[in-house]
Amino acid sequence: MRSMTLSRKWVRFVGAAAVLAAGSIAIIAAGDGKPALSTQHESMRRTQSTALVYTANLKANTVSVHDLATGQPAEYQVEPNAGGLSAPTGVAIGPDGLLYVSSSGTDQILRYDPDTGGFLDVFTDDERLAGPFSLAFAADGSLFVSSGRANVVLRVDGESGQVLGVAATDTLMKVPIGLAVQGDSLLHVASAGSNAILTFALKTGVLLHGTASDDLKFPSDVALGPDGALYVSSAFDGKLVRMDASTRATSEIARLPGEGGVMVGIAFDGEGRLLAGDFGRSRLYILDSLDNPEFRLLTEVGLAGPENIVVRSLKRPSAAGSP
Repeated sequence: MRSMTLSRKWVRFVGAAAVLAAGSIAIIAAGDGKPALSTQHESMRRTQSTALVYTANLKANTVSVHDLATGQPAEYQVEPNAGGLSAPTGVAIGPDGLLYVSSSGTDQILRYDPDTGGFLDVFTDDERLAGPFSLAFAADGSLFVSSGRANVVLRVDGESGQVLGVAATDTLMKVPIGLAVQGDSLLHVASAGSNAILTFALKTGVLLHGTASDDLKFPSDVALGPDGALYVSSAFDGKLVRMDASTRATSEIARLPGEGGVMVGIAFDGEGRLLAGDFGRSRLYILDSLDNPEFRLLTEVGLAGPENIVVRSLKRPSAAGSP
């Protein structure tokens, strides 16, 4: 009962901010920045961390930054309301190495320097975004954005920021939140309002699978697992659900510990670990192995209604032939 009360409060709160719910997590390696990025924190990256976690905090209008290994906060963040940021829900690292944030309260996508948190520019300002949630880049540089109020997924030009049109929609798509792009062929959508996972052809927008499940209670994100399955966050009961890629059968894998957990964004890192955001208690959890599915707390410092999370790898590729 306590968890369901939290869930109702969550929906009412986000609704007041002109959005309806959660987001996604993506694991993306840092690219070469264009324009050039600040090197202010190069020393910290080289000596203290191999990855940083950027979290959109809906209640504070910030994007916090934490060390993935220790959970400790960095010395900087995207400050409250920077660049007009309002009700942030989606975060992603673009092909240019910049930090992209969906500002649901203003129907915009904003860009920031991931090394300082400083505001750079408004990337997309278009009323068709209509409560943008998750952001997902495809291999060709295209940006896909889930629109919670319009019940569509939009395609945005990855260089100009221009909205190119609807990339995917269906009568079963209700409050689309989490997105996952698979290769150059598939787009997976967590449709929270219909308790379903929808899979579309990436290039044509044709619906290939539309699967609702009793195991899902307001699914808020979908991620591709190392075993080839889809993993889904079931927000209202705080559980992680596995969906077989072939049969679409679902099964519960793990739950957030304690009471009151509201699982939103999820993602696998490069080592097969899974990260999960807990909107209800403003925490980030990590699942170290699918073979021993038990969440442990990563951090609860500097978080206020965590939505989308992006993990930025700071490891530099090794030269050919080097150990």
